Amino acid sequence: MMKKIKQGKNKYIKRILFFISFCLLLFSTTIHAQVPDTKVMKEKADSLKDEKQYEAAVTLYEALIKKEPTNSYFLEKAGFCYFFLENYPKAREKYTLSALYRDANDATLLASDYANLVAVYARLNMPEKEMEYSLKAYQAHETPFSLWNAVSALNDNNKFEEGLKLLNNANIVKGPEFDGLYGLLYYKMGYYDKSIAMFELFFTNCEYVKSELANISMGDMYEWAWYALTYPLSIQNFEQPLIKADSVKMVRWFQKLIEYDGINSIIDGTIKQITSVNKHTKVYNPIYLQLANSLPQQYCLEKIGILSAINDYDAAALVKCNESDVAEKKKPLFHIYRFRIDYNQFLVDWKAGKATLQDERWHTVTDLFSHTLGNITNIDKAMVEGGNKAIEVPLLAAVYDLFEKGKKQMPTEDNS
Repeated sequence: MMKKIKQGKNKYIKRILFFISFCLLLFSTTIHAQVPDTKVMKEKADSLKDEKQYEAAVTLYEALIKKEPTNSYFLEKAGFCYFFLENYPKAREKYTLSALYRDANDATLLASDYANLVAVYARLNMPEKEMEYSLKAYQAHETPFSLWNAVSALNDNNKFEEGLKLLNNANIVKGPEFDGLYGLLYYKMGYYDKSIAMFELFFTNCEYVKSELANISMGDMYEWAWYALTYPLSIQNFEQPLIKADSVKMVRWFQKLIEYDGINSIIDGTIKQITSVNKHTKVYNPIYLQLANSLPQQYCLEKIGILSAINDYDAAALVKCNESDVAEKKKPLFHIYRFRIDYNQFLVDWKAGKATLQDERWHTVTDLFSHTLGNITNIDKAMVEGGNKAIEVPLLAAVYDLFEKGKKQMPTEDNS
């Protein structure tokens, strides 16, 4: 009887153990089903990234990083997603870790990590760190692109001699695109003749040749070439004659700036060059007149600006430019130019004895002043254009008087 009871107990215990084993197996299978395979997660994350669903993709990459914290692939892809989500601190964190755990023998991918950090530091407005990682990318893997970026970063940090040295000592074959980079460095170092020569080589060999580097920088190169040609003239007060070849080059490069949409940045500089010199000889006026006339209609205000700068108010008055043609932020400038044109044309007639302060035209000029330029700062900017001070004094006195009488109604400049 005792033996049978014991056998019954054993059978009972075996059943319990079998049941426990079955539950453990079932639980284990369930857990395994709940945790996706790494390969599946990676493929899904990559697919979401390629579809630009960066929020969803980075969530999966972060889960993969928890499983494999030193996996450079997952870290780099997470950094990529954070970059396009404009979360630059997180992008910097992931790219830095990606570079840290990257196989040092994989120069191409290591250089790519550093290049990614360059892009992040550019967005964070940290030029010194941008330069540091541009140089690291070049040192990790010397390519034309990494060399270009490294020299450009040195230039941006005003390290022109270091940039020139890096170019000269590069072990890779430098294509004709680098003539433009030489031109930029020579310009920044004050070697204007060398700069112009290198820019000419660059334009000759790269303008119509498909090259990623040249295409990226063509508009910028024309801008720097323009300054290399014209800046020496301005610091010499435009007293040195400009040879015909340079005048032709000046017009051609100006027109190229229009073609490459770089004209906006150059016009303000051009007007400043003309107006900032102590003497401006008329020998250059035909060139600037040609430059102004080459501008298309959408640059009518800029055309007026150049013509006004060379004191050709008659030509400026003939430019068809309505307030509606001008962008909102440039409307004050439009009114200043209109006033300068009307004022100077009136002044010419005054000097010739053909106009007086009682003329209706003078009231039109002063009315324009009171409604659009009625603050004390703009008087100095817009009024005095040179000439006979004895004649200008009554005009200025009349305008100041008008200003004093109406200043309570006129806007004042906000200097806050």
